[in-house]
Amino acid sequence: NMDSIEYLDPENINGLNLFAYCGNNPVVRVDYNGNAWWDNWWKGLIAIGVAVVAVVAIAAITVATGGSAAIVFIGAGIGAAASLAVSAGTQLAFTGKIDLGQLLLDVAVGAVMGAFGGSTINSIGNIIAGGVVGFSSSVASDLMNDPSNINFGMAILSGVLGVVFSAGPGAQYSKKTPQMVKQMNRITKLQKSGASQNHISNDINKLEKMALKTYNLNPIRTILSGTKLNIVTDVFTRILSVVQTAK
Repeated sequence: NMDSIEYLDPENINGLNLFAYCGNNPVVRVDYNGNAWWDNWWKGLIAIGVAVVAVVAIAAITVATGGSAAIVFIGAGIGAAASLAVSAGTQLAFTGKIDLGQLLLDVAVGAVMGAFGGSTINSIGNIIAGGVVGFSSSVASDLMNDPSNINFGMAILSGVLGVVFSAGPGAQYSKKTPQMVKQMNRITKLQKSGASQNHISNDINKLEKMALKTYNLNPIRTILSGTKLNIVTDVFTRILSVVQTAK
């Protein structure tokens, strides 16, 4: 055990238990800083909270640009499930155990990338998001495990992978999306001006036809492609981590 023996009470046979920080289970409960085995759980839960806010924001942007929030949430669910499986599998394969904090972080990243995959955001937006999420997730993983040892080289590489594997628009993106937004604004103005119901209905029908013609008819396929970032970077990070440890 790496804890200092100064925590023991030499005057009392019932001194402090140096394994209390990991619930007397130092093999299964990972704790790199020796303070508390649940440390990474809380950090992972924070990552989940941030991901929820990000997914809701992406859904709001999608709805504001004529898309469906439901597809964004479906994408987030698919991304989270894929990342859960990949993270658990790679951790067991390379370390023989699962760090729940890292698992939650990977699920959070997968949910965000899946949400982007189901959005109306264009290629440039997704590329930027992929780079930012890739870099941030790598730094967050290092902060979770060892705050004094952040590998910015790996973070930059993860960001580059994020850019490469996030190329392409969201499932609901279309070049005609700006036209659809204008049509939505037109409908809103008609409603406020007291226009006839028939007039408003005609404009709504135009918007619906526009959506059917322009949206990607295979959103699930596009959403799944959005999870490539997390799958590739997670496996690559695990392999590199094992190599560095071996050295």
